[in-house]
Amino acid sequence: MIRVACLLDKKNGTVAAMYSDAGHAVVMDAETGKILKEVPRGRASDTEFARMIGAEDVEAVITGPMNKEPFEVLAEQYFITRYDGGGLKAGEAIRCMNAYRLRMIPDYIGGTGCHSGGECHEH
Repeated sequence: MIRVACLLDKKNGTVAAMYSDAGHAVVMDAETGKILKEVPRGRASDTEFARMIGAEDVEAVITGPMNKEPFEVLAEQYFITRYDGGGLKAGEAIRCMNAYRLRMIPDYIGGTGCHSGGECHEH
C-alpha cells in the first residue's frame, strides 16, 4: 500500500493552492483511492502540520507550493515526495499523480529550484 496525504483547503475541499492555506489532510491509499485517515490541522503552524503529516508514514504529499521550514521537514526529515495538485479534489489528485500528470515540488518558495543538496538532477 502506498500512503499519500492530500492537503486540502478545508474538510471535503480541494487541494490547497498554497501549503500554508491547507486546513485539513486526508491520508489515502494511492492504489485504491480509499481514505485511510483524516488529519485536521487545528491551530498547528506550517512546520507543526508538516510534522503531523510526516508522522503518518506517507510516501507523498499533494499540496501547493510551500515555504522553507515545512518543505525541509517533509523533504529532509521524512523524505516525502511533494506534488503540486492545487485546486483538484483529493481523488482526482491521486489519479493524476498515478498517471504522472502532477508537477513535483522540487524546492521551497524562493529556493534554487532543486533541493538535492548538490547539482540539480531529475527526481
